[in-house]
Amino acid sequence: MGIKVKKVLLKIGIILVAIVTLGLVTRAVFNYTTGKKLESIVEKMKFEGKPLTTKEFEPKGEDQDNGAILWRGAAAMFSVEKSEREMLSQTMENIFYNKPLEENTKKRLRRIIEENQKVLELIREAAEKPYFKYAENWDGPSEEIEVPNLVKMITVVRLLAVDAVLKAEDAQIDEAVERCLIGVRFSKHLLDEPFLIHYLVAVANMKQLVFCLNRITDEEKIGEDTLLNILKELDIEPWRRGLVRSFEKEKISSFETGISIIKGDLTVVEAGFWDKVYYWLCRPIVKTEITWLLKLYEEMERAADLPYYQTDETREIFEKKYGNPPWYFRITGFLFPNLVTAMFKEATLEAMLLTAQTGISCKIYKNQHGEYPEKLAKLVPDILEKEPVDPFTVKAFVYRRLDNGFIVYSLGSNEKDDEGRGTLKITSIVMEKDDDWAWKEGVD
Repeated sequence: MGIKVKKVLLKIGIILVAIVTLGLVTRAVFNYTTGKKLESIVEKMKFEGKPLTTKEFEPKGEDQDNGAILWRGAAAMFSVEKSEREMLSQTMENIFYNKPLEENTKKRLRRIIEENQKVLELIREAAEKPYFKYAENWDGPSEEIEVPNLVKMITVVRLLAVDAVLKAEDAQIDEAVERCLIGVRFSKHLLDEPFLIHYLVAVANMKQLVFCLNRITDEEKIGEDTLLNILKELDIEPWRRGLVRSFEKEKISSFETGISIIKGDLTVVEAGFWDKVYYWLCRPIVKTEITWLLKLYEEMERAADLPYYQTDETREIFEKKYGNPPWYFRITGFLFPNLVTAMFKEATLEAMLLTAQTGISCKIYKNQHGEYPEKLAKLVPDILEKEPVDPFTVKAFVYRRLDNGFIVYSLGSNEKDDEGRGTLKITSIVMEKDDDWAWKEGVD
């Protein structure tokens, strides 16, 4: 009986050894083939001169040219209470919907502005600097790079924009316009550090500044030089390039994390002995996932460099892959941001900037001809190089000349004419209604 048990155990042992050996051989072959595929993609990226490390994204320049140093000083001094932040937020909403500001609210806002004059002055100085680099050390992985307090940055830019609107109400139009343009230049600086979260905050700031600029210039007689200066600051190209750059940076962050796991540097996770064994076994899967991620990111990078209306198919494919990745990728725990949402936010900003360009151009036209143009084609080529098109529909913007002004607007992602009505709080990529992005002159 004992001999039979030993024989059975021996057979079981041999089978287990064979299974383990087969598993290890399979893992070795899988590891080799996936490694070669990943190696091929990396070599292609090197050949094309694309960055492979976070360090390569580091902004370059001298300390005296770095606006982030001034921002550090401003951020250290700036402080508002929760109730004041809420008041600022409500004020921006009232400005967006063209509602009057209550006298008591304006009094409180002026007090906050006065208390933070030094902060706003530092923002002005920072905006004029050639570049912005907040993090001092770019040698480590992305998650270890220091970032500014972005919530505070949004609040400061919001205060700057409200200050501009109040100056306009006090008939200080030139000062109000300049305040807004300071905010525009400062917000663009945030694109120097190509993190996606930085980009989204910069976009949010820019949108607020654009509709404040509309409020400030509405029905005001403004000199042509000032209008041309505004027009120059409303260029869409930095924002499209910034989106591509932020996608590229997200790609490299994922790449670096994956490579750390592959090399056995498990500082990115809390790893004990069995965790290390687990990640060693999963290494071929990690290589496969990195390859998958790199290809998907590159597809989205190419799409981000195109007008929004040309990216429908790419965005649809991404949504399917993003929402349903291969099941075995889930075990590595990679985080993948929703790049489609980022593309939508850029497209809405682009719509706002283009309608703003058109609106400012109409004011220039009136300065030159005494009336607003009958149609937007009249702006070309003397003021605009070409007639802008709606980034959502690839058609001309809706333009109506009215008794006391005009309205020009994009139909937004729902591609429906909501008569120029928009909403400040977007809850979905395609809204049922009130999805237009408008620039208005003399319209209640």
